[in-house]
Amino acid sequence: MMNLLMFVLVSLSPRAGEISPRLEGILSELPPEGRVLAWVDLTGEGKVPDAWVEEIAKTGARVRVRSEWLHSVSVRATREQLEEIASLPFVLELSPVARFRRTEPMPSRPPPLPKFPPGRALYGPSFLQLDMLGVPELHDMGLTGLGVRIAVFDAGFDTSHPAVRGLKIIAFRDFVRELADDTLDASPTFRGNDHGLAALSVLGGHEEGKLIGPAYGAEFILARTENTSWEWPLEEDAWIAAAEWADSLGADIISSSLGYSRWDDGTGYSPDDLDGDTPRITRAADEAARRGILVVTAAGNEGTLICPGDGDSVITVGAVDEDLEVAPFSSRGPTSDGRIKPDLAALGVEVLAAWTDPAGPTYRRVSGTSMATPLIAGLSALILQAHPHWSPTQVREALIRSAHRALSPDCDVGWGVPYGPSALKAEGTLYGRVVDDQGRPVQGAVLRLKVGEETMETTTSPQGWFLFREIPRGRYKLDVWCPFYVPYTTYISLPEWDEILLGLGRRCSPPPCLVCSPNPVGEDGAVFSFPLYGKRKATLKLFSPSGELVWSRELRGEEATVRWEGKNAEGRPVANGVYLCVVEVGGRRMATKVGVVR
Repeated sequence: MMNLLMFVLVSLSPRAGEISPRLEGILSELPPEGRVLAWVDLTGEGKVPDAWVEEIAKTGARVRVRSEWLHSVSVRATREQLEEIASLPFVLELSPVARFRRTEPMPSRPPPLPKFPPGRALYGPSFLQLDMLGVPELHDMGLTGLGVRIAVFDAGFDTSHPAVRGLKIIAFRDFVRELADDTLDASPTFRGNDHGLAALSVLGGHEEGKLIGPAYGAEFILARTENTSWEWPLEEDAWIAAAEWADSLGADIISSSLGYSRWDDGTGYSPDDLDGDTPRITRAADEAARRGILVVTAAGNEGTLICPGDGDSVITVGAVDEDLEVAPFSSRGPTSDGRIKPDLAALGVEVLAAWTDPAGPTYRRVSGTSMATPLIAGLSALILQAHPHWSPTQVREALIRSAHRALSPDCDVGWGVPYGPSALKAEGTLYGRVVDDQGRPVQGAVLRLKVGEETMETTTSPQGWFLFREIPRGRYKLDVWCPFYVPYTTYISLPEWDEILLGLGRRCSPPPCLVCSPNPVGEDGAVFSFPLYGKRKATLKLFSPSGELVWSRELRGEEATVRWEGKNAEGRPVANGVYLCVVEVGGRRMATKVGVVR
């Protein structure tokens, strides 16, 4: 019994914490008295015990941040101190605190003369950036962000500018000053540079005739998380500490416009790490979302995605110009695990923002995803005011379903630029994809939804996406049909916040004749399908009632399926009426009448 007891005691003895290879590489080049920033991961989960923090501090290391979310503390310590910390029985692993540098957006020029329609003069030259999102219409409904609490993380805030002087700022905290020590430059004033002022004004500024932000009626929590006087201006533990502080104050939204694109020497993350799970700052952002905070963050300004924009629960924002084209500097996805990023986009080229020149307060045009981000955060606040019960996931989904690329998302602009009035009605939408049994998108599938006495119909996009709008709550029958696939029927209950994935099984035999679906053809176009009779070439022609050739297509391949957008050869929509479609396959001719009704 004695030997058995000794064996059990040895097997349960604490194991020393490990120093990660990245941290080991940094320590190998550290001078004897040099200090580094490191995360200390602790055993268990939940609240970090005070006694453990005291034990870590006894090593002589400076404890900077205690993260309850990640069950970790960050320290600044020498190699000897870190080795002593690693030997503590409650320590799992030590790894470096990531430090970032970003590309600074620059003001380009004073704003031009304002352009706005009658009745919109109060927006001044900021009208365009709001109109793209449908914000003026939401303001007309009385939505200004009232009752919504927004935390803004940036490099400092000049709250004396007329555009932000009247904002409801309920708390401010300078994490840069709190975390500074003798190894760093003294922290400058909380005002920092103009970046924070610009972002705050784009989000919630209000000076009639000059600049209006989407959420000027909201409450604001301001956190200074970056010191622009340092070579590496942000340390990720400051961002995480700010997020946990904002949660303690009841924040509904975090707007983080700090777009980081470069990592310091070995402490940061590689592109392969941006998988939504590896970066600590991303894990903290996802935890914020789990706790009910909508996190809106910039995609970055140098082509490659940055964290925490790789998080699957955050809204990552790219930048477009006034023609909805992606800005050259806007970072693209995907994440390293293949997900689409960014999620949404807003104007990020020459956005009107408050600025301070030597002569005093003024306004400038500023570019960057860091200016597109507060626009989306402000729009989100209006949606939350109207639907305070919606979760962060539901707000994100509502914006996605309202966006201009909802049926064709990509890694340039994600699902595109959202439209606020449509997002308000997201509970009446049905959104999803149709795929085959290999998971590949099915283009041109026809979906019919029976709503009362009416049948709603749409077809899938080239990527297989579909979207129904303005459907009352209830349970509905959904039929899916596509040439070369087995028809599929299911039942859907609304509201449905999940994206529906519908799988179609292949069938061996093609349709026996020329088929047009839907017929008559509406705004979404139609799909023609027909047998090939063993041939690999077919010609399809569409004629008007007068016999004029309207549109034609030559097809080569194994499947005879042709999508028609309802337009003529010049790309203009055809008139309503009855048309004749003729297909020639290996000397055989098939024909059918096609109606067009819009």
